[in-house]
Amino acid sequence: FSTENAEELLERVMSTIDRKGIILDFFAGSATTQAVAQKLGRKWLGVEMGEQFFDVDLPRLKQVIFGKQSGISKDLKEKYKG
Repeated sequence: FSTENAEELLERVMSTIDRKGIILDFFAGSATTQAVAQKLGRKWLGVEMGEQFFDVDLPRLKQVIFGKQSGISKDLKEKYKG
């Protein structure tokens, strides 16, 4: 997607938000927001009406939920060692 957000940017934004809040994304697109929220241990809700949900979003989120190391995952592992 040409308008996909960088995981690093979303990590910075989400780190400024109260941890009790839920991350809502009503135009999920490629599920980057949901992937970052999951990696940060946040609760999230994504809405997508497009067909890419089955081909892009769902496979990506399954990989993130099952621990595939991609994007900011390696950086988070280093930041929160301990």
